[in-house]
Amino acid sequence: MSQYAADLIDLLLPTTDSGVIAGGVLATGLIGFGIWHARAHRDRRIFIVGLAVLTIAGFGLRALH
Repeated sequence: MSQYAADLIDLLLPTTDSGVIAGGVLATGLIGFGIWHARAHRDRRIFIVGLAVLTIAGFGLRALH
């Protein structure tokens, strides 16, 4: 496996707690920005909140594992 593929896998599936925390902070910031940006559009806001729920559920599944 090339170094690029290994780095990409480590970015998508971090093996350390600090990597997971960094991903959570990044996701929280992006979710907050997305909801703030779509505040005037109800349909977009609902869509972004749905994506946020899926993202948070993924973090919850990782925590259980």
